Amino acid sequence: MPETRDEVTTWVGGQVAHWKQRARDADARLEQLQAELADAADALRAVGKAALAVAPTLRKPYPDAPETSPWTQFMEQPARRAYNLGVRIHRLLETLHRSKETADHA
Repeated sequence: MPETRDEVTTWVGGQVAHWKQRARDADARLEQLQAELADAADALRAVGKAALAVAPTLRKPYPDAPETSPWTQFMEQPARRAYNLGVRIHRLLETLHRSKETADHA
């Protein structure tokens, strides 16, 4: 443990530098995560849109079960979930971006 004023000052300075570096590392990881989430959101939205584009083809009812179709059986819910999740992720990222801009200007 530091004993003199100079030793304490040096120790505190080292601790401050350590925590500043950890904060910079966390910011870098956050930026990387935001970029990856944006890519995932774009992919989810694209899958959802593509599924909706082929929906008319898949909506033809099964001959032996006219109340259902390939679309309703396999695609409808996952396509909607994928698209909606992509939209929610984009909104979350926009909120994070706005809050970071506000913090940077404070």
